Amino acid sequence: MANEEDKNLSPRVQAGDIWRHLYLALSSPWVLAVLGTALGALFQGRSWSYQNSVQQIQADTKNVLEIGPKLTSLINERYSAAQQLIKASSDGAAEDAMKAARGRFAAAHQEWELRFMDLFSQLKFYVDSPFAVPEENALKLAADIDCSKYTLSRLPQAPDTLRPLSATYLVAVLNHCFADLEDQLARAKSGKGGIDPKLRNDWLQEAGLRLQHLWHVNYVLHCVVDGRALQIRGAQSRPVSLGTLLLGVSPVASYERPSNEESCLSDYRDDRTLGLESLARQ
Repeated sequence: MANEEDKNLSPRVQAGDIWRHLYLALSSPWVLAVLGTALGALFQGRSWSYQNSVQQIQADTKNVLEIGPKLTSLINERYSAAQQLIKASSDGAAEDAMKAARGRFAAAHQEWELRFMDLFSQLKFYVDSPFAVPEENALKLAADIDCSKYTLSRLPQAPDTLRPLSATYLVAVLNHCFADLEDQLARAKSGKGGIDPKLRNDWLQEAGLRLQHLWHVNYVLHCVVDGRALQIRGAQSRPVSLGTLLLGVSPVASYERPSNEESCLSDYRDDRTLGLESLARQ
């Protein structure tokens, strides 16, 4: 008889009975304790994950900010030493002045040789890698560049999400073209029999042209590094959503490249004497 009465109960009554039993079960102290412990562990884990990601952002910011002064010191000294030697050679400076200029140029070259590979690696790991810049054999790609012409034609000249600007490639171009400049200046150095003044002057003018290209590449490199440093530091100020804590979404999963990064190229690319337009006339 009881079974027949149960069968005659409406679905709504049966559902209500189920919810009542579920409520009573969940209201049990031991169930609440287990749920509280589980939720506490979940939030604690997500909190630790988020704190770790914040620490990672801080470490990434520190690493990329420390590269800037190293770049400035090393590149500017080699550039300035080359500029001094070209000017002294062009002006026919006295022997003491020429000796000082050559000594500074040689010292800048030696310092570059000692520190270049370390700086190259730091740019790779701290500037390119966090932004998922593809690893390429930058030194090999830069080895056959003509440093008397626009040197960055292999880079994307417009926004291109598939081929971001590579800081390691830019410094590889600097390395190759500084070596090329050194060869050019060596040709202009007077030998025992002397060199035809006009030919020597032409070589020095070519050296000056190469120096202008180096200035622009240096600017592009610093622009890229500075922009990415600001992008990494900006990731730390992102608002934390409940979803981030619940789902464990890390705010440092990846860094997006600055949206205007390709504009770093614009001054060099658009220069009518040194940029892309000049290639068409040669």
